[in-house]
Parts: sequence; C-alpha cells; structure tokens
Amino acid sequence: MKLKTKPVIDIVILVSGFFLRILYGSVITNIRISGWLYLTIISLSLFFAFGKRRNEKISLGANARTVLNYYSENYLNSSMYMYLTLFAVFYSMWSLNSINGYTMILTTPLVLIILIRYTYSIENNEDGDPTELIYHDKILWFLGAVYLILIVLIIYFPEIINECLRF
Repeated sequence: MKLKTKPVIDIVILVSGFFLRILYGSVITNIRISGWLYLTIISLSLFFAFGKRRNEKISLGANARTVLNYYSENYLNSSMYMYLTLFAVFYSMWSLNSINGYTMILTTPLVLIILIRYTYSIENNEDGDPTELIYHDKILWFLGAVYLILIVLIIYFPEIINECLRF
C-alpha cells in the first residue's frame, strides 16, 4: 500500500506500534491504563519518531527514505519539540493523577533532566536512532537507573519517601 512513503502517515504507523503495545499490555494484564499515560506514551513516541526522521534527513539526506523529501528540517524540528513539550505536560498530569500522586510528582524533575540530556544527545547524534543513542549514553543509563530506583521506592516503600519528605 506504500503508506510508509506518505508524509505524516509514516510517522503515525510508527507511533501506532507503541500505542498498540501499551493497549495489548493493558488487556493481557487486565490493568486499566490512565488516559494521561496513553497521551504521555503517544507524545513521547511522536517525539522519538520526529527526532529520528530529523536526524535521518540531516545525516543521510532525502535519499535515505523517499518520505524524507516531503519533510523540511524546520517542520521536523518544530514537531519534535512540540511533542517533547506535550510529553512533559502529559507526564506531569499523569504523575499528579496516579495513585501515589503526591510522591510520584517527585519523578517529574528527573524526567525533565532525562529529556534535557536525551535532547542534547539527539542534537549531536548523526543517525538519530533512539535505541542506539540510549544504549551508548552512560549518563542516560545512570539517570534511568535513578528513575527506576525512585519508582521502586515510591511504589513498594512509600514509607521511606514519606520519611524523607518530613523535614
């Protein structure tokens, strides 16, 4: 059907894979996913997709994919940063509305720092592959580990977080 050669549709196809994974995971585990989390995942996926297309166009030119001929670098940049902003807003709203909202919001500054680092890295990376970039960036690994530890503490050991918050 050659849908991957149509501008915007190629990105929607890419992002739909992430959305379907969340949807299937929700159905299989019988866990209700918050609307804010769906919006968060979709906006983050769009950020990754536009960032990847942007860096492909910069490093490989329009010859890498036919669809890249239809995208201007300005369009890819502005779309990428628009979805990054939406991700930050949606993540904040999700964390506030989660079961552990008053402590989960503590993850938001860390997520923003991770986004700053990732954005810095993607701006300096030639091919824009998010997986490769994350795999090779030790600072992102460290920040991800800190995030994971914080999430585990918030979910499984809330008394530790509560004690730390009582100045």
